Amino acid sequence: MIRKLIAIAILSGVLLLGIFTDSNPTEQAVTRNIKKGETISFLSLKIYGYYNEEIALLIKDANPEIDDLNLIRIGQQVIFPRLTELVNKPYSVKTTASTAVVTFIDGKARFLKSGLKDWRRLTANTILTPGDKIKTGERALVELVVNNTDVLRLSSNTELTIEGLSKTEKSEQDSQEPEANFKFSMGKIWAKIKSYVERSGKFEVSFPTAVAAVQGTVYNAELNPDSLATLKVYRGRVEVAEKLAKMRNQSRKLRAPSQVSGPKQVSMTQWVKIVREMQQLSFGPGQAPGDPEDFQEDWSGSWEKFNKQRDQLFEGQLK
Repeated sequence: MIRKLIAIAILSGVLLLGIFTDSNPTEQAVTRNIKKGETISFLSLKIYGYYNEEIALLIKDANPEIDDLNLIRIGQQVIFPRLTELVNKPYSVKTTASTAVVTFIDGKARFLKSGLKDWRRLTANTILTPGDKIKTGERALVELVVNNTDVLRLSSNTELTIEGLSKTEKSEQDSQEPEANFKFSMGKIWAKIKSYVERSGKFEVSFPTAVAAVQGTVYNAELNPDSLATLKVYRGRVEVAEKLAKMRNQSRKLRAPSQVSGPKQVSMTQWVKIVREMQQLSFGPGQAPGDPEDFQEDWSGSWEKFNKQRDQLFEGQLK
């Protein structure tokens, strides 16, 4: 039995994200009856280990009766063909660019492609790239899988920009090291980040006044319109550092010749806080935050329940 897994820390143990198959998908096809909460991209990640445009076209070819892969229904049968069937296909070159794919959506959300002006409806299986922006509507929930390894979920009335996605390869022997950078403008997010043991891969979320750098972490973050943020760490740790201020010239309008002050720069090390497991930190504009405080686990809220249910889906083995 071939069993591949990509691990991300969760509340109790390990969240398994990746391939969970009883056979190698390159050797035989997998037929799946769709269950609640499953999408084509979600199942592709579990079966193949990744999802991109080529995989979508391969699945569409194998299921000609499906008009729209984004609109599959519960109980519908979908064939996930062998990857070897990509050979000699006009779309057989695997996409190598780093992406974030929408593996679940409930409610209404929009996205703006980098370089464009018109917002579009966000659907399951949408592939997002650096520069894209997301806005979720009232009572909306969105799940992204980033670089095929990390999970990022957005609650209602949340705004997020994908600032950077990349994979670097140190040598032929080393696996790729994914990196991701996001700009969080408002709302609520939930992140489950793979543990990069002895690797330089990183996952950063930029707040209006600070940057959170994480590895092997489970955390929830909430950002109010006044830029006051609260970050709760369930597993792992998060380093929160004040943002580096932009260079600013203190000179005024042209007057009589006189000496003016040059550019000034605020060091990012004005304050740095390490938020550890079961600690929370609130921070915002105007002053440095206090020390992180302990908090109690509570999974009774609808947001917490949603994340726990999605975790269970990722943990489950395909049968």
